Amino acid sequence: MKRLLPFILCTLLLVSCSKPEVRQTDTSPVPPPVTQSAETQDEKTTDENSVSEKPIPKPSPQPAKEKPLPSEGKNEPKAQLVSITVLGLNGQVIYSAEKEHREKMTVLDLLLETASEKNVSVTYSGGKSSAYITGIGGLSEKDNGPTSGWVYTVNGESIMRPSGKCLLNPDDKVVFKYITEFSY
Repeated sequence: MKRLLPFILCTLLLVSCSKPEVRQTDTSPVPPPVTQSAETQDEKTTDENSVSEKPIPKPSPQPAKEKPLPSEGKNEPKAQLVSITVLGLNGQVIYSAEKEHREKMTVLDLLLETASEKNVSVTYSGGKSSAYITGIGGLSEKDNGPTSGWVYTVNGESIMRPSGKCLLNPDDKVVFKYITEFSY
């Protein structure tokens, strides 16, 4: 019994250290703590071969995911993005990208910048504010019929003005789509 008691105590300590801390919300009475008898206490002090009674430190729980401190991230504004998807013939995705929004950014700016980053060619006629997109990625207007060409939407809404005049807001989603038949 003398040799078994330290083993049982160590096992109980290890088990209790590995359990996560739980707050007790139950209002039922808690049983009183277990106390050792005087006889057991005397056995511990007289047995020279017993394990010392040093407290075992509890391992600190490792968080599943690091959370930022409350002061972190408050001074840094979250990046506001705009996205673009370019769909070719039959809805084939030519490319898709996101870009950080900036003041006075137009649909044309977004198209030209992302296409350049993706090594996709873009052709247009007219000046920047009156730009009409004539080709993207080698697919040009009238390649697939007299009314085929490029149209675009912002947040699912068709826009009937030059892409160089359409200003973007944060979180806007632009889709350029190649159509084979334009109808009013």
